[in-house]
Amino acid sequence: LGVGAPGEDEADMGRLQAMLEARGFPPHLAGVLGPRMHHLILNRSMAPSTMSRAQQLLAGLQATGDESRQLQAVIEMCQLLVMGNEDTLAGFPVRQVVPALNVLLKMEHNFDLMNHAGRALTYMMEALPRSSAVIVDAIPTFLEKLQVIQCMDVAEQSLTALEMLSKKHNKAILHAKGVPACLMYLDFFSISAQNKALTVTANCCQGLLVEEYPLVSEALPVLSSRLVHDDKKSVDTACLALSRLADSYKHDSKKLTEIAREDILTNLQTLLVTQHVSPNTFTTCLHILVVFASNVSTIGRTLLDNSMAKTLQQLLVVEVQNLPGSSTSKDNDSIEIIPRSPQELYEITCLVGELLPPLPGDGVFAVDALLCSPGIIVKDPVVWQWQDDRGTWHTYGYNDCRLIEGAFLAGEGEILLASGGRNFTVNLTSRHEIREESGTARPIQRLLTSQLSGTCVESNPEEEQRKQLAAELTKILFPVLLEIYSAS
Repeated sequence: LGVGAPGEDEADMGRLQAMLEARGFPPHLAGVLGPRMHHLILNRSMAPSTMSRAQQLLAGLQATGDESRQLQAVIEMCQLLVMGNEDTLAGFPVRQVVPALNVLLKMEHNFDLMNHAGRALTYMMEALPRSSAVIVDAIPTFLEKLQVIQCMDVAEQSLTALEMLSKKHNKAILHAKGVPACLMYLDFFSISAQNKALTVTANCCQGLLVEEYPLVSEALPVLSSRLVHDDKKSVDTACLALSRLADSYKHDSKKLTEIAREDILTNLQTLLVTQHVSPNTFTTCLHILVVFASNVSTIGRTLLDNSMAKTLQQLLVVEVQNLPGSSTSKDNDSIEIIPRSPQELYEITCLVGELLPPLPGDGVFAVDALLCSPGIIVKDPVVWQWQDDRGTWHTYGYNDCRLIEGAFLAGEGEILLASGGRNFTVNLTSRHEIREESGTARPIQRLLTSQLSGTCVESNPEEEQRKQLAAELTKILFPVLLEIYSAS
């Protein structure tokens, strides 16, 4: 399509102005938008020379059997695309060119053709971002180049294209089993290509569904080893991938346990005390551990076994070295807190909260359950029960338990309740329930939820060790947290 004649352009502008006025737009709006719309109308398609050039190159790409002509055409196509943009390449025949380039990408015997075809597809996504919706059909071909490496240049060019595609089409790569394909020969690539493969993996780990877990599970050993890699970008990307995995499955304790492997926990803890780690990765690392500890009960114990208490102290407190004969005006017990951002302190304190032992369920600590909004179901640490004529104890309803407990903590002598259209009084002094319609009195009792089973949990060596570790954590970090609270 060529540029229209001047009369046609003026007619287009007239139709545009009439359409705007018909839709209620102010008349002056057409004058404001006129120059810009005129420019768009004039440039709504490629110039005749560029369009004809693209068609000529497309014919060259499709010249089956003449590989020298195909190679020349794909080289010139790369030049056309690398110098173009959405304005100069408007109307480019994407849907015809992409399949032709995909065919050349499959020509295993001609490395030059494959390499330039991969470059052309990459340049096309840079010049025409919307073309990725068509280039997504070439994902299986790109992945083949990573699974059977015949030419390293072709494989690395495929990784470059996949990295660009993974920004918007990560699910297509994931379902084509792209994660194991990208990581299969990871160590054979240059470090820049390795980082592209890790970026593809991180993008594929975003927003995963339950049934998609097998498509990424094979990446866990690689991601674990990259947490302690010498290359900083590799560390950052691996940490981002694990964070997205943890967030995707934080409500699935079974899969989260598989993700929180022992080597991953160890390497995450090592990463926290590594020098020169970026602030963003440091916070992400802490966030991963918080998600692990808050959703899998056994992980807190594992972290405490690995001296996480001392690691957290190292992250929060400046280590003071007392020199012999030196004097200081500060008290020996004073604590100097390491300056950290609010987000870092938030994640650290969240992790400490997950590692600390749970609070008692009775006494003043029962107020936590009472402060919840009505209708929110929580496991109250305290329940109230009444006894029937046969001696069987029955638990009051959830809201009734909260009301009785609130009156009990407030020191009230009795409370009036209504249930099923009947009113009754609970006397907290004599511990009886009095039914108003019959005047009968029934005993009531107050129990912790841990007592409902009627069995006493015997202490065991593992539980005792857990208590000792929790006590050590409390002893080390409580003064530090108090200092942070006082200074905040």
